[in-house]
Amino acid sequence: MRIFSAEYETCGNKGDIIGKLPDIKAYGPLVPNDCNDFTFGLVKTPTPKVDSGSFATEHILEFQLVTQFLDRFSDRGGQEWREDPRVLAEAGKKVPLCSYMKTYWTPTAFKGLTDDGYLAAGEKSPLHWVGWVFPGMDNGHEDELVLLEKEVNMSKEKMWGNHKVVDEKAFEDKCDKDPHSAIKNIKNILLAYEYHKMEEINRFLLAQARRVGDMFEKMEQAIPNLGLDPKLIRPYQYIGLKDEWHKFMKTKAEEARKKAEGHWEKWLKYLRNAYTIGDSQDSQDSQDSQDSQGSNAQTEDQKLIIEKLDKLEEACNAAKGTWKNPF
Repeated sequence: MRIFSAEYETCGNKGDIIGKLPDIKAYGPLVPNDCNDFTFGLVKTPTPKVDSGSFATEHILEFQLVTQFLDRFSDRGGQEWREDPRVLAEAGKKVPLCSYMKTYWTPTAFKGLTDDGYLAAGEKSPLHWVGWVFPGMDNGHEDELVLLEKEVNMSKEKMWGNHKVVDEKAFEDKCDKDPHSAIKNIKNILLAYEYHKMEEINRFLLAQARRVGDMFEKMEQAIPNLGLDPKLIRPYQYIGLKDEWHKFMKTKAEEARKKAEGHWEKWLKYLRNAYTIGDSQDSQDSQDSQDSQGSNAQTEDQKLIIEKLDKLEEACNAAKGTWKNPF
């Protein structure tokens, strides 16, 4: 259930960003061509239109979390959350959070909330006000923009998303048919996990989350002064969205950590079971039934897969629990 919806673009494309912020920092694998290297950190800023396609513009805090928060909070309140704010509504009628907020959060409601007059002359949705505090090129927070290797960025988005990291049936099929690709997927989740442990990234994440909470508070404090017609709209009842947002972020960060750890634990085990060469007679009979060349080729590939799994499992075990909840 959505309280409001809108698209908010804060930073433009990668080429524009590198042109406007030539010193923008880039994060990625330190040895990208080595499947068994898991070091991660600051890398050379890509050259526009040459290698920038391998990176995504990052503002650290996932914008999807704003709508997730409002959806989750609304669902928690149920269908009879508070009295209908419309004076002429049926007496005693109660409405869900989304309906309650829509009455007050109109496109024109929050003009002039920022000192610099952002959006003061336009009619924008409340989501644009929240979006304004994310890092962008014209709001004073452009120093928080970074570049992140694109596959790691996609893994990060899935860690914070509402769904599982992968479609399990499709990924099981990938493990069976293309184990090297499946291993790369797990590695990218591990690298996204490592990305969250970077001191600067943690600091930016906290700062951005705090600004979102502050904007929610500013919006709630502004509602009683909007000049709404008391003959039509009842006085606004303070919700405390700022505190609820910070509770949500603490919970969501823990969910993201567990999702990443659960992903690599489940699928490393699956791959290990699928590709470890056993000593059973059945396994031997199966190999004997293949021609010599095919058997040797398969055995060499299995050895390579097992080597990758050994090193990846070691790295994942070492990483587990090392990303501390910043909230």
